[in-house]
Amino acid sequence: MKRKTLHITLSLFALLFLAALVPARADAYADELFNDLPMLSADGFTTVFTDLDGELHTRDGVPDVDRLPLFSQIERIASYQVLCGGESLLEVKMRGVSYLDPDTAALLETSGASLKSNGYYDTEFDLLDGAHYAYITGLTQDTLLQVQSELMDASLNDRTFRMENLKFIDAEKEKEYYYDPSGDTELCWAATSANMLWYTGWAQAAGFEDVDAVLEDFIDCFDDCPGNPYYGIYWFLTGNNQKQGDSNWAQIDNNFDRPGYFPQIADEDKYDTVYYLRVKTQEKNQNIIEVFDLLKQGYAAGLTLGWYYDRGTFERGGGHMVTLWGYVAAKNPSASFNKADYPALLVTDSDSDKNTDNRRTAPNRLRLLPMEPFEDTWRLGYRSNDDYYESIPLLDGITVLRPYVDPSKTPRDLLSGTFEGHGNAISWTYNKSTRRVSLLGAKDLSGTVCIAAYNESGRMVNIFTTSASGSYSTKALDKSAVRVKLIWLDKYGIPQVPAEVISLVSR
Repeated sequence: MKRKTLHITLSLFALLFLAALVPARADAYADELFNDLPMLSADGFTTVFTDLDGELHTRDGVPDVDRLPLFSQIERIASYQVLCGGESLLEVKMRGVSYLDPDTAALLETSGASLKSNGYYDTEFDLLDGAHYAYITGLTQDTLLQVQSELMDASLNDRTFRMENLKFIDAEKEKEYYYDPSGDTELCWAATSANMLWYTGWAQAAGFEDVDAVLEDFIDCFDDCPGNPYYGIYWFLTGNNQKQGDSNWAQIDNNFDRPGYFPQIADEDKYDTVYYLRVKTQEKNQNIIEVFDLLKQGYAAGLTLGWYYDRGTFERGGGHMVTLWGYVAAKNPSASFNKADYPALLVTDSDSDKNTDNRRTAPNRLRLLPMEPFEDTWRLGYRSNDDYYESIPLLDGITVLRPYVDPSKTPRDLLSGTFEGHGNAISWTYNKSTRRVSLLGAKDLSGTVCIAAYNESGRMVNIFTTSASGSYSTKALDKSAVRVKLIWLDKYGIPQVPAEVISLVSR
């Protein structure tokens, strides 16, 4: 059935409902919807916004980042690019950024609070040397505004962009005047775990109020000994310290035993949630590219650094863990993998401002960590711990953690099922080999079933309607479809039950 048949089959109310339910339709992104974008005047600067349908919307000036959450269409923005004199200055992508309604905004402003939206921003921009670009994720409104302002100033004044003073997610150790076995001197791995859990949303889902509280949970439970973010996050999720009983690793204090915050994660899923990628062999060097790609998908990453002594053979004398937020890479990389194409990483470090008595008031800083090819890995421009002052800091591996997804909001596989309401049920099946959805309506059930399919970018690629009665109907989905919505409307075109959202991950 062609799309225009909807005008006959569905009521005007139903069409309005579908328009609200399916924001990715091309006609939902008329350019006038973006006229109310909060912009700041800036001579020579223009901004090009890309909506979820791939359409471009150009505005003079630069975005007023502080006011962006008040833009009612913000959730329809996929990314934006700031241009200076027609040349790209930076590109910003939205990651879960949501609309802040006027009533809430007014309440926040009255109370003196800042206008904060959920989610984070990514940005990518060229460096002035013309040969490299930088990518940073985990930006809040404050840090995005700082990056944007700093880049504009650097561009206008032809100077280098300073990246090291950005405020960031950075759980910090506290100053110790004497050794305390219940302290945090050796808990860089726990601070990195806390940063990763907070950024990906697992910590918030577990009920924590801030990233420092997550670190303090580790401090309360573990003694002050070395560890690794992989084991730390695994324990946080499951309650199982895989290194318990091994004196070379941090141990749970006094046999402290509590269940994990997410014990419902099936055993086979734990290793898909958090895992460790080695990079310190020539065969594993390219894993760093996988990590960079995962950062762009919302994953968190923690670096494991090793202090190595050159004594004829390299011997590991200790290590350190930091959180990865971005990288610097060659704009035109070599045809074959070349470690020299990746000259720097952007990290936060729990040791960077630990000379304070209160981790909550310690500065949270992003730092640029230069690196260069060395033997079978990278040598890092990092000052080794004083205990290992003769050592060479090398990159060993990287722990990655996938973003948290609320299980109650996770679309389920479409294989077969029923769509129930008013004592009736519409049955469906999905054939993976033919990519066809088949529906069997309920006897004497009036109205219509609408089937809408979407691709990965959220654009609707199919829309079908069929009778809700007992007739059998089968529809072939577009090859790019990854998600389907089923909507049952009565004879007046009024939705009778909430839309059913199904993922085609089993295709």
